[in-house]
Amino acid sequence: MRMVRRFAVFLLPFVLIACTQGAAPDKPASAPSTWLYQTSDLPVDKAVRYGQLQNGMRYALAYNDQPKKQISMRFSIKVGSINEAEDQRGLAHFIEHMAFNGSQNVAEGEMVKLLERKGLAFGADTNASTGSDYTVYQLDLPQNSDELIDTGLFLFRETADKLTFNEDAIERERGVVFSEYRRGETPQSEREKASDAFLFPHALSTYRNPIGLPKVIKTAPRARFIDLYQHYYRPERAILVIVGDMDVDDMEARIKKTFGDWQGTGPAGPEPKRGYIEERGLEVASFQHKDVATSISIGRYKKPVYRPDTIETRKKKAPYALANAILSRRLGEISRSADAGFLGAGASGAPSVTDPDFIAMGAVMGIITEPKQWRRGLITVQGELRKALTYGFTQAEVDEQIANTRRSLQNAADQADTRWSQNIANGILNAYTQNMVFTNPKTMPARFEAVVPTLTPQNLVDALRAEWAGGEPLIFIASSEAIKDEDIRAAWKQAQAQKIVAPEKVETQVFAYTDFGEPGKIVWRNHIDDMDIDQIRFANNVMVNFKHTDFKKGQVLVGFLIGDGFLSQPADKPGLWSLADNAFVAGGLEAHTIDELSRLAAGHTLGLGSSISENTISIGGPTTPEDLDFETQVLVAYLTHAAWREAPLASFYKSLDTAYQMRDATPDSVSSWQSARLIHNNDNRWGWPEKAQMKALKISDARAWFGEIIAHASIEISVVGDADKDQVFAALAKTFGTLPVREAKPRSKNTYRPVTFPTGHGPAPLTHKGKANLGNAQVYWPTTDNSDARLSRTAVLARAVIDLKLTERVREKEGGAYSPSAFDSMSSALKGYGYMGVNMNVEPEKIDHFFDVADDIVADLANGKITQDELLRARKPILEMLEKKRQGNTYWYGLLSSLQSDPQTLANARSERHDYETLGVSDIQSFAKTYLQPDRAYRISIVPQDKKGP
Repeated sequence: MRMVRRFAVFLLPFVLIACTQGAAPDKPASAPSTWLYQTSDLPVDKAVRYGQLQNGMRYALAYNDQPKKQISMRFSIKVGSINEAEDQRGLAHFIEHMAFNGSQNVAEGEMVKLLERKGLAFGADTNASTGSDYTVYQLDLPQNSDELIDTGLFLFRETADKLTFNEDAIERERGVVFSEYRRGETPQSEREKASDAFLFPHALSTYRNPIGLPKVIKTAPRARFIDLYQHYYRPERAILVIVGDMDVDDMEARIKKTFGDWQGTGPAGPEPKRGYIEERGLEVASFQHKDVATSISIGRYKKPVYRPDTIETRKKKAPYALANAILSRRLGEISRSADAGFLGAGASGAPSVTDPDFIAMGAVMGIITEPKQWRRGLITVQGELRKALTYGFTQAEVDEQIANTRRSLQNAADQADTRWSQNIANGILNAYTQNMVFTNPKTMPARFEAVVPTLTPQNLVDALRAEWAGGEPLIFIASSEAIKDEDIRAAWKQAQAQKIVAPEKVETQVFAYTDFGEPGKIVWRNHIDDMDIDQIRFANNVMVNFKHTDFKKGQVLVGFLIGDGFLSQPADKPGLWSLADNAFVAGGLEAHTIDELSRLAAGHTLGLGSSISENTISIGGPTTPEDLDFETQVLVAYLTHAAWREAPLASFYKSLDTAYQMRDATPDSVSSWQSARLIHNNDNRWGWPEKAQMKALKISDARAWFGEIIAHASIEISVVGDADKDQVFAALAKTFGTLPVREAKPRSKNTYRPVTFPTGHGPAPLTHKGKANLGNAQVYWPTTDNSDARLSRTAVLARAVIDLKLTERVREKEGGAYSPSAFDSMSSALKGYGYMGVNMNVEPEKIDHFFDVADDIVADLANGKITQDELLRARKPILEMLEKKRQGNTYWYGLLSSLQSDPQTLANARSERHDYETLGVSDIQSFAKTYLQPDRAYRISIVPQDKKGP
């Protein structure tokens, strides 16, 4: 269960543009008689069937067979925090919780169990969310059986008008909801509240956060739940979206049968008065908290221009969207320079809105800076905005954004027939709630080409000027340091007075790395029949695993593993792996900076990411069949011509200041900084060192360690997706096949410094600087490595059982922590090392109690106290998730990544389903007896600084 706020509608990196809801009459809502697409000239997706019952409830249905035999359901009610009375604040979200806690035909606590027995995992397949305007319930059915379809519809109908709100159930759930409230009370949430209050003081949604008020959560009587429920859970406010492998006619008939007699109880609730926007002159405000990053919002907000969603409306938005993209591009390039005054910035907004409920729209610049650099960041970004407004954009910049947009839309069109049902369902629902027409991606490229002639440098700058014209902005700054309003005003005036010059024209380049020499020779081939996998090895020992799939048309995942990982990091240079990971790709190539490479990649799909695990480095990403040559050329250029520039290091170190500043802000941040190192017996390869030691690291250190691996270690390439085998092997022969001879096998795991699990019961309580009522409890038990696949799967099943027992004990019976969870990790690189654990966010005074709960649960496992129902509810979602994953490229990419270097991988994949189907209570009991021993439990508690122990 989660909350969302519809308050934010435009998202770009480093910027959040608030757009509040519009004024509405104080009268009940009535069901509209038409769908939006019926009055728009946009080509509606013809695969979607729209309908409306006589009671006003709407539905949208679409056949889709990805994943096969699965169905996604979304049931949305137009009710959220803005519909609450003052003494109901938080009850829309609370009602969402109560939907899982008993209805007329489902006993309390049985809904989730019922779904788990049928293979739905809580959180992944079964979830709900509440925002300011809508509450959404979702089910992703792992099978399209009649029984499961009827179950899903039945549960949604129970939610619609049959919730019982048992008083005892409400009392038990109060603790869960309040735990969610406590966890959300962070410095960041305080900053958001302060920003909303400054920018939109007359908007109802500013003061109607979905989580509500503690007093209401703790004391609201049952009658107030029922009042809100009956007023707004009504058919005319509901829409049911179902997409999947189904008979649409049959599904429509089932909906009519299930929901046709649904009628609202009593009078409908009135629509709220959502507020209004005042257009203001220059005003400034700041928020100070020691544990927030320094961020700046510069915005021009005004009454919205409402335009219905049509071809012309979307056409008129395009110039401004591209103008913002170019401006953000310029700012991003500046942020990556060594002497940048800010860490990141972006521009966003829209020239009109499609939802008449919105009361404001804005043009906004968002900035992230270091605390001491806020003034410089403000001045620099304001200068870049004025440069754009004064001098406009170059044709080359416009062409780059057109090429990127064209490529993105074409990729979406190519993949339209292989979208997953859950994504289509979410898209239909999102379009509906935003008053937009849901269109098929196949129609987008042609519509964009019709707009391209209007995307001239002049039109783009005119669009930008139109949105920033008419007055001064509102400026809001959040920082760990106190900032005076008069200082903000002075900085703005200084920014306005600075001299600006036209930006320098960027010279067009040609990619320098297209010829690596004579193509490599294939010296070994193999085909794995049962999985349809092709394998080759080049004469230089480079290994390749390829699988053709049609899961996602036009997508090809390309990447390689190269050893070692962070376990080989020099003992005297902790944190080096993090620096290397950040500096390698960002440093660009000898002939091209990362920004030049980005420009060269315009119009291409280039997957270029890196990550470092225990014993491998992974480099690559998604591309297309058309861009396969370019993708492999860039990857090999990084192996042979990486530049290791200093500029990314400067940016990385600036970001570290904020990270170190906030490392003890909350229990979660303390855990992320310290827990991993503690459970690896304080080995400095986990976690980060002290800031001074981290900042003493140099690019030369990273290049010496990382560069040696890149130059010599074995390489295993994985290619999965919609590509031709001969094309793939030819592209790899011309690139990876030309490399000098590599090491033939991954480096021995025995060369790594060993790691031992810590002894004792754990450290003294760790402390955080956050709210006094926030705490965290973690328990770890040492297990072993993952060399025995069946044992590893036993651990996964045991973890799932622990999760079930935690939820039932902590949430359902005790009304405790919002998100108790179990986890496990069994190393693939460290012999004998692994662990299983539980994590609970709780009040500090309850930490000891939850340690006892954890002990009780694992003792139940060791004593074989696992019911067949618990085993079923743990096992079935795992099996269903496995089937779902196998219908996606990501699963196969992971499987192929070490297929040659680790021969056991193939056998493990073949035995996976059988293992999960045959593991039983005795296996889990044996695992618990062997590994989950009370005397070896390692405990971590995190409490407020003024409380040294639970």
